Amino acid sequence: ALMAPGTAMPSGLFRKEGARNIFNAQLPAGFQQYQRDHADLLVRYIFQFTPEEMQRIAGGATTTASIR
Repeated sequence: ALMAPGTAMPSGLFRKEGARNIFNAQLPAGFQQYQRDHADLLVRYIFQFTPEEMQRIAGGATTTASIR
């Protein structure tokens, strides 16, 4: 919601496992050994997107809340 006001993380995307959040899906091999919080990993990954990648993800659409 901080990155795109008015949005929220989809429910059911993560499940709690002890004190950490784990993706609630079949995990790729690279994730199976990751022992830290998957939600933190996802946020770190998203903040590494370039403006061009963000535009491609958005399908080329521009809005008043477009990512800068």
